[in-house]
Amino acid sequence: MIQQKYQIENLEDFLNTELEYNTFEDINIIFHSKQLDEKDLSDLFSALSKCSNLQNLNLNLAYNRIGSKGISQLGSALINCKNLQILNLDLFENQLVDDDVQGICFALANCTKISNLILGLVNNKIGPQGVFNLVSPLTDCSNLLDLQLDLGHNGLGAQGAAVIGLELSKFINIQNLTVLLYQNQIGSQGLIDLCSPLVNCISLKKLVLGVEMNEIDHYGASKIGQTLSKLINLSNLTLCLGQNQIGDEGISGLGCGFVSSSLLSTLVLNLDDNQIGPLGVICLAQSLSSCTNLEKLILSFRKSLLSSQSVQELCSALIKCNNLFSLTLSLICTNIDEEILFNLITILGNYNNLLYFRIVACDNQISEESKSTLKSKFLKLKKLVFQSVQL
Repeated sequence: MIQQKYQIENLEDFLNTELEYNTFEDINIIFHSKQLDEKDLSDLFSALSKCSNLQNLNLNLAYNRIGSKGISQLGSALINCKNLQILNLDLFENQLVDDDVQGICFALANCTKISNLILGLVNNKIGPQGVFNLVSPLTDCSNLLDLQLDLGHNGLGAQGAAVIGLELSKFINIQNLTVLLYQNQIGSQGLIDLCSPLVNCISLKKLVLGVEMNEIDHYGASKIGQTLSKLINLSNLTLCLGQNQIGDEGISGLGCGFVSSSLLSTLVLNLDDNQIGPLGVICLAQSLSSCTNLEKLILSFRKSLLSSQSVQELCSALIKCNNLFSLTLSLICTNIDEEILFNLITILGNYNNLLYFRIVACDNQISEESKSTLKSKFLKLKKLVFQSVQL
């Protein structure tokens, strides 16, 4: 039987519905920036607690200044949703502190059927104790396979990142994991303590790690590489490392992790603004050439100082990835010129199975006349079924 999905954007409509609350199975509640007061929240969560057969809940309460009392009421409501399987909870920019999040997760620990959980807690006031209160109860969710934690712009620091890593190491059944900790000042040690315990997640197939703007240097990046080499079942990886200080040495160490990633089929690597030069790109190219099962690759080097040789070696090395059918390159503000791109067109003709290609190379040393010629030549690559060129 197909579930009927209900979208609710007005509190009064939900409170005055003619339907029985226990008939709701799939609800999308969007109360973003509604400025709900205490009574509104109390009424909302009281109604939600009556949805005893709810299986799929998307609850967007971003920008509502929900404090301790409201979060406590939300936790009490979720306890009654014992059939919940999928939950997306967005509490972006509220007034949450360390003690607030515990009630929600203890409630979810009683939802034994939950398999897919997204917790969006960006821009609150959560520190190391808060993330322990958040993640620790979730270890009781034995059916949890897909977990996303978005904790960007809080006050975690290195200690908070270490706490997350330690608790996540207990999720031995998790298959898809997303951890977003951008702008948390975790540093290299925090990154190491976050990632090293993940080797215990023996079922992990997909990992998304967002640690932009965290004062990470070459040592931290190299240690990620060591961890990646031990995640033997990983097939889908996204690493967002933009605006750190990784440098050529760091990208070389990071790339070593890809050499052992024999099952890796999808890789997204954001290395924007990381003091990366030609040597780092060449080292990365050598590592990626070992990923023989790679099918989809997205690389971003915005604000890196590249050379004709480094870009040429990167794209030539990728020819060895025989299964590669989708390639995206972001080379914005990388000091490249038209010669590099003309050479790239020639190299792309040697790819056996490439079907989708996108390049973004704005803010470089390319004349307007060359831009027109390059776009025309890219569009004439006959093997491609889709190409996008932004110069």
